[in-house]
Amino acid sequence: VAFVAGGDLWVMDTVLREPVAILSSPDESREPVFSADGKEIFFIRDSGVSSDIWSAKRKDEKAYWWENEEFTLTNLSKSNDDKNDLQAVPGGEKISWISGRGDLWVAKRDGKEAKRLLKSWNQPEYDWSPDGKWIAWAVEDNNFNRDIWISNSEGKPGPYNLSRHPDTDRNPRWSPD
Repeated sequence: VAFVAGGDLWVMDTVLREPVAILSSPDESREPVFSADGKEIFFIRDSGVSSDIWSAKRKDEKAYWWENEEFTLTNLSKSNDDKNDLQAVPGGEKISWISGRGDLWVAKRDGKEAKRLLKSWNQPEYDWSPDGKWIAWAVEDNNFNRDIWISNSEGKPGPYNLSRHPDTDRNPRWSPD
């Protein structure tokens, strides 16, 4: 289990319940998420001036997270935009997040090849398909109507409006199958 306490990033086993600090810093750590293979924890580190996505890896990959005392930390993004809603894309090769007021970004798990999938003035609610090939999101248009959209993971062809009606549509979720 990965969690944040007092702004620091921790891991804990489910038997002994003895937490181990991965990162202790005056910066705020938040939104930890494991990679699909469990080898990394992605998280947002916010200094109050900049907000970046980081990765933590165990020094000894053969030992459980809570058995490690040292971790390798890597900054995966270097921009001052506010970031939130960090997710590991199913399939294990990508991460995604919301940046600024509502832009949806996706990048390789090492932070490279970052690409904006959606430019928005308001924060979308989004969910990846179980295979990581499709994404669904809900976002407001200029008339404050919130619709559900879908697109493949590359954003091509352009997004398709799935709901197309004047009611507010929220929280899209993919079926496991």
